[in-house]
Amino acid sequence: MKEIKRLLKYLRGFEAYYPIAIIFMLVLSVSQNFLAVVIGQFINIALDNLESLKTIIFLGGINAVILFLAKFGQDYTLNYLAENLLIRLKNDVLGRILYLPMHFFKNTQSGDILSRLTNDITNIQNFMRRGVVDMIMNSATLLGAVYIMVHMNLRLFLIMMVVLPVIVVIIYFLGIFVKKYTLITQHLLALTVSVMQEVVQGIEVIKIFSSEQREDRRYRASNQAYLEKKLKEIRVTALSLPLMEILGYTALLLIFWFGGKDVINGHMTLGAFITFFVAAGNASTPIRRLSNLHLMIQRTTASASRIFDMMNVDNPILKTQGIQEKKRILGTVLFDKVGFSYDTGEPVLKGIDLHVKKGEVVALVGPSGGGKTTLVNLIPRLYDCTEGGIFIDGINTRDFKLTNLRSHIAMVSQTNFLFSGTIAENIGYAREKLHQDLIIEAAKAAYAHDFIMDMPRRYETQIGERGVKLSGGQKQRIAIARAIIRNPSILIFDEATSALDTESEKHVQNAINNLIKDRTTFIVAHRLSTIQNADRIIVINKGRIEAVGNHEQLMETSSLYRKLYSIQFNN
Repeated sequence: MKEIKRLLKYLRGFEAYYPIAIIFMLVLSVSQNFLAVVIGQFINIALDNLESLKTIIFLGGINAVILFLAKFGQDYTLNYLAENLLIRLKNDVLGRILYLPMHFFKNTQSGDILSRLTNDITNIQNFMRRGVVDMIMNSATLLGAVYIMVHMNLRLFLIMMVVLPVIVVIIYFLGIFVKKYTLITQHLLALTVSVMQEVVQGIEVIKIFSSEQREDRRYRASNQAYLEKKLKEIRVTALSLPLMEILGYTALLLIFWFGGKDVINGHMTLGAFITFFVAAGNASTPIRRLSNLHLMIQRTTASASRIFDMMNVDNPILKTQGIQEKKRILGTVLFDKVGFSYDTGEPVLKGIDLHVKKGEVVALVGPSGGGKTTLVNLIPRLYDCTEGGIFIDGINTRDFKLTNLRSHIAMVSQTNFLFSGTIAENIGYAREKLHQDLIIEAAKAAYAHDFIMDMPRRYETQIGERGVKLSGGQKQRIAIARAIIRNPSILIFDEATSALDTESEKHVQNAINNLIKDRTTFIVAHRLSTIQNADRIIVINKGRIEAVGNHEQLMETSSLYRKLYSIQFNN
């Protein structure tokens, strides 16, 4: 129940609506139970007296109006509270996701995250809309019905209660089963979402390799696995209602047998028996719904635990950030005995010692998997070094306020993410509320202005999801313009030209040359032709710095560099 309590915290500030909703529910339950009294009085009194009949009909009509108003008030108030809770929860979840550590996204499928934001939220939504009603109103209705039955015939009520222990035991064990299978089915549903997402995002690759049937089989297999577990959950849920019905009919037969004998023997009037019978009927619906409520609570707690588990993921980088803030930095970077390991514990970087001066262009080369990208990712603290430290202008990066540290750094990678929206919105993403002139100036510096002016709506052209309407070279130049807007002191290029054709590479390289002037620059590259003019080239192999120098020096002193150069140019 701790998950439910945590969910209800999202209703803080709406406390005034609680008593209003409860009053509506109590009035509704009283109105429903009052119907039993009306029917009993109708049989006992109204059939013998016209004035009494008029009174009973009048009271019945008033009760119907009250029932209508109470039902409307209850549904509106609870839905109002439920929607506000869900909006707050979803805002909080996304706000938390934005600050989760990078290793969480590396280890968690995006489909799983999306499933928690959609399917698990839907389970919570269903509980807030109907579960709260069942919890409060049906409890009140049940208590009212019990009061009437006890008042009418205590002996008959106690006889009917023999089925209660059986109901409690059944509800308890069904709830355990439902919670277990909800966790399993929600996980499997997340896998199906992941498969579908990969199909949509990788549709070009699928078509090129004619893998439509393979992906169709993969999706069907994922759905089948989900279906098999879901059907087990459905069988248990479906079993609960017939069991409650059987027990309800058993109680009904007991009422007929013992109550009928009381009426025959004159110990109970027919009107009192009918009142008791209608009250028992009023009690049966809340009992069924409360039994389903227990299953709904188990399903909700399972979904809530999946959401809160994600929100509870710790981000040590945020916790260890300092308070240092600099309006501008020089851009000197020192790696002091830096080491790094991912979750596996296998060292990726070992004993990195490197001093980069202000405005220096440093290229990182070496075999794939050597740790080049990992090294530059440590500078903006996307990950934190597990050994040693990184210092910018003599200040440990851990001592900077994280947002301030990153405000001095821009990164352009091989596959830059562009948001759905206009070209202008993507270029201006690095800074809010930019004047159009600054956006155009940045585009010109990135050699993007000319092709933008050829677009149908120029800077207001919609580029589609992930920039699908642009070529690779165009996307790179938009990303470089975005970096120019940030006006950083430290630049990181991670394979920025490796996936481009010669013509696009030329434009992008010109844009890079414009951008790196007077900025400390790190260039991760496999194409050695793009970094021969770097001030220094760092050869990294198996997590260590193997050699340092310019192109000519490394051709003489580094066998690995010569090998890389030979592979690219002699072949």
